[in-house]
Amino acid sequence: MFFTDFHQPWHFPQPFARVVFRPAAEDTDIRHGKNPTKVRRRIQTAIDRTGGNRADHSGPGGTRVSSIEKPDRPVAKTVPQPDGRLSGSAVATGTETGSREREAEGEGGRPGDADRAPKKTANLGSTAERRQFVRDNRRQLGSVSKACQVTGLAPSSYYYKPDRAHRQRREAEDEKLRLQIEDIHAEFPGYGYRRIVRELDRRGVQVNSKRVRRVMDKYDLGPIVWRAFIRTTDSRHQLRIYPNQIKNREVRALNEVWVADITYIRIRSSFVYLAAILDLYSRRIVGWAISKRIDSDLCLAALRMALDTRPTRECIHHSDRGSQYASTDYVELLREHGFEISMSAKGNPYDNAYIESFYKTLQYEEVHLWNYETYDDVIERLPFFIEEVYNRKRLHSSIGYVPPNEFED
Repeated sequence: MFFTDFHQPWHFPQPFARVVFRPAAEDTDIRHGKNPTKVRRRIQTAIDRTGGNRADHSGPGGTRVSSIEKPDRPVAKTVPQPDGRLSGSAVATGTETGSREREAEGEGGRPGDADRAPKKTANLGSTAERRQFVRDNRRQLGSVSKACQVTGLAPSSYYYKPDRAHRQRREAEDEKLRLQIEDIHAEFPGYGYRRIVRELDRRGVQVNSKRVRRVMDKYDLGPIVWRAFIRTTDSRHQLRIYPNQIKNREVRALNEVWVADITYIRIRSSFVYLAAILDLYSRRIVGWAISKRIDSDLCLAALRMALDTRPTRECIHHSDRGSQYASTDYVELLREHGFEISMSAKGNPYDNAYIESFYKTLQYEEVHLWNYETYDDVIERLPFFIEEVYNRKRLHSSIGYVPPNEFED
């Protein structure tokens, strides 16, 4: 018997659409299954989207219950953890979805509050403070891994136990290195950590530069720094000025360029002046002179000493624009020995920075430490520092951290 008329269409329940759970790439907690609350919420959202065209069958209290009786089929399966275990939570048929979120809201919190870091951890700074916080709040935070995740503390840092023997051994090694650095500073008080490392290496002690810097900072062993300035250049004259011939010039041999300048030495009653000439290639002081007067005779004495030490021709003599170096007697002596004359720009000490660097070393490592009181003190100590310390022992960074005499040899 066939029916050609239907009073109402047959209603065939639509099967459940296939739920594909694809966590967002940026949600690492969901991707690794570390946050069951977010996982359940994401799954339920996907189910609601696929079943949006079905009729709403709500039971008492607004609970949505499926009209299809399939007791052996859960709405959402448990989510496996990375180690193969189940999350221990599943939403079965007839379960009120989002109930735990509503319970959290009813307690004054928001969904996922249990997975967020407590506000107390915002004030934790050091690793020790975070470790102590985890120990004090272990019961509230749960497992150690969860507590470390909340506080931002690495598990290895939580379980770390300081090795007292290692710490004592390190303190002893630092103390030994401190004594070695102080021994070097007694002879070269202007040495920074770079020269300290090189000097230790020359003495047969292999130490990393970072460790030397750390120990120097720890025991406050920085180089001595002084700040003082006395004008020694008088460029207000009518004598001839020569152009700068060494700017951007690469020096490749001894006696190719000599640089000269004057500095002062303060004594108890007045000043003593030093004129020096430096070989730019080896950084060796080849001539020097000391006087109570700052005149051309002082500079002539230093130049004659340099010519006696190493006779040379076709060398460039570079100085500032001071009247001593532009004087007629000084220029004639340079011309007589075949020198080319070069002078720095007006008011620019950087053009003659090489000899200025030597004077800085002289003031820091000799003059200020010995605190000369008389002219005789200067005559007694200064030649020793120039010949025996600066030329023979002191390391120079621009020539590979060796003394000038050793570099020339």
